[in-house]
Amino acid sequence: MYFKCTSKLVPTFKEVFGDLFKYENTRAILFDLDEEIPEDELKICISLTLNYHNVKNLPRLGLYKIENSILTNFLILILSRNLIQFLRL
Repeated sequence: MYFKCTSKLVPTFKEVFGDLFKYENTRAILFDLDEEIPEDELKICISLTLNYHNVKNLPRLGLYKIENSILTNFLILILSRNLIQFLRL
């Protein structure tokens, strides 16, 4: 999966996910055909990529490690908006 190599995406993925993925410098996450793909972590990577413009100035692109789980500002924002909408009902 290729990314714009001048972005902070792949360096941030390396920092947060470590050796969970194989990387090609700052350009890509590499997968083998017979490899099991860590889908939850990949979904986070894709979400950050699609929202890069909104998170590029945040430390670690808004990723936070909380007791072996990872939350993003984006996820927190969605959860809080849904909670507010639910409470309004």
